[in-house]
Amino acid sequence: MGSTGILAALQDGGAQQLGFSSYFAKLQRRQLHPVQFLELTASFFYKASLLNRTPKFMIIDNRDELVVFQLPLAGFSRKPLYDDWKPETYAEILAYYTGMPMTQLYSPPTGVWTWLRNKRGRVPTITFEQCPWPPSGRRQPVTPNITLQTDR
Repeated sequence: MGSTGILAALQDGGAQQLGFSSYFAKLQRRQLHPVQFLELTASFFYKASLLNRTPKFMIIDNRDELVVFQLPLAGFSRKPLYDDWKPETYAEILAYYTGMPMTQLYSPPTGVWTWLRNKRGRVPTITFEQCPWPPSGRRQPVTPNITLQTDR
């Protein structure tokens, strides 16, 4: 919406907030280049697709009010809340969001290009002079400040 980007995972019981809050804190007040926001969007929605729980709620009627409690997402299971992150699948989603060929974004077995981290692990500032937007033809490489990301 103009210069404001919004990502929302509804009906996940706050799982994204638990898993991504420190990551988002680093990005929240930064002005991101559109390609950086697309990368953030791709990782956010891919992570949401890996959630393997359905939130459950308990409702208590107290005559004057209804009280709603969310039960713990993990329940009694020791299984992680999310299924395993698969770099190749993530690269496919990133390719979809950016319009770039997957062959440019993915280096098997785990390397996926990123615009959100430089070699020092910091969020780089990308200007429109470095990376015009939208890219002409939308299948053209967008390569400034790209580092190879090998972990998530």
